[in-house]
Amino acid sequence: MKNLILLFTLIITTISFAQTENQVNREETRTADEKIEATSQIVNYDNEIFKAGSIEVNPDYPGGAEAINAYLKKKIKVSKEELEKQGSQKVFAQFVIEKNGRLSDIKILRSNSNELSEEFTKALKTMPKWNPGKQNNKIVRSSYILIYQPNS
Repeated sequence: MKNLILLFTLIITTISFAQTENQVNREETRTADEKIEATSQIVNYDNEIFKAGSIEVNPDYPGGAEAINAYLKKKIKVSKEELEKQGSQKVFAQFVIEKNGRLSDIKILRSNSNELSEEFTKALKTMPKWNPGKQNNKIVRSSYILIYQPNS
């Protein structure tokens, strides 16, 4: 009788561990399948907006940061009072660099002066074309944050 109870307990324990291992294997398989599915999603390169810095070739302005600052200093004309209002604070703008190099969806994220914000927005709207970003050898739209120091 003791042997029968021992055998019965052993069989139940074996069956329960076998089921638990199967559940774990199924969950691992499902997780692996989800990872494959997530990486094989189709990306719409025409409409997707990629973050600059997270793509293979980042957008850039011809001439680099020095050329951007020179252009903005030339285009932004504000009174001394507005510059004093801004103080040593930087102005932050976010925009999208389109596939043709033009800027769109321009938003001023931080500025202490409304006049400076308006002038900065006007300057960005008339800015010459940028070199757009690339992902998987395709030209893509990308978001960009530009920081401008008006008093430097």
